[in-house]
Amino acid sequence: VEQDVAQVAQLWKSYQANRLTPDERRLADVYAEHRRQYRDEGLAPAMNALRANDRAEAARIVLTVLPRLFAPLLSDAEALLKLQVDVAKSEYEQANARYESIRALTAGTTLFGLAFSALLGYFLTTGLVRSLGAEPGEVKQAAQAVAAGDLCFRIDLRPGDRASVMAAMHEMSDSLHNTVQAVRRNAENVAAAS
Repeated sequence: VEQDVAQVAQLWKSYQANRLTPDERRLADVYAEHRRQYRDEGLAPAMNALRANDRAEAARIVLTVLPRLFAPLLSDAEALLKLQVDVAKSEYEQANARYESIRALTAGTTLFGLAFSALLGYFLTTGLVRSLGAEPGEVKQAAQAVAAGDLCFRIDLRPGDRASVMAAMHEMSDSLHNTVQAVRRNAENVAAAS
């Protein structure tokens, strides 16, 4: 019994070292006082009577004193346990609410990021196509035709396009075409004059 009392005392000491709410601390203090009374006024006298081989006194203490001292101790333990369950339930609900808030915030942020990326991609793509004046494949095809000397290659411009890469290539192609025509005419005139 004495070893059990010492073990319970050690467990109680480690419990009280934890962070307790004010209500839990109050109930724990009441429980500790009733536990002290049970030990000092019930268990210790019963053990002393047994050691003195006074069975009648030990029986009287066990049958009358210990039950009277144990009733408030049990009530305190039940109240303390109920409070701990209520606090744990409240903390669980708060943690669950925090989780839901963080999850909603994460989902919202992710959706915003996706929408922003899609919108940014759209504006970059349309800006690039507007600067080029056509799809990149069409610009490449026109540049290759002009580089190969095909000055008859038709470069179609979008209505009102005067500042794109395609507009500049169209102007360059027309200028080269006009220069080649002028050189031919001059060559024909020189040939005719000779």
